[in-house]
Amino acid sequence: MLRNVPIVVSEIQVSRPLVPVRVELQAAAAAADAKQWDKAKSLLGDANRQIQQLTTTADKETKGLLSPVADQLNQLTQQAQSGTNPRAADIRAVAERTRSIGGNGQNNEG
Repeated sequence: MLRNVPIVVSEIQVSRPLVPVRVELQAAAAAADAKQWDKAKSLLGDANRQIQQLTTTADKETKGLLSPVADQLNQLTQQAQSGTNPRAADIRAVAERTRSIGGNGQNNEG
């Protein structure tokens, strides 16, 4: 059963590319709640790199949907790196915004 986990993860990354970003953001919010700022900063950085990469390779329609979310995440990441700890609620808000963006330009990401 566990042997198939990498295949399932790969399928999710292709069909729902924002799921890993959302997971990182949810973990970053939990770390912020626990005042684990280094962990939150690291997770925000990982999520930011992933969404920036997706934005650069996305089709025009998806890029239009991703850009505002990517910009908001980039601001939170810069805030964390400058030493100002972002609020967990702000991180969760970005994570929630990723739900409405599908990997192929559709507004129905699961």
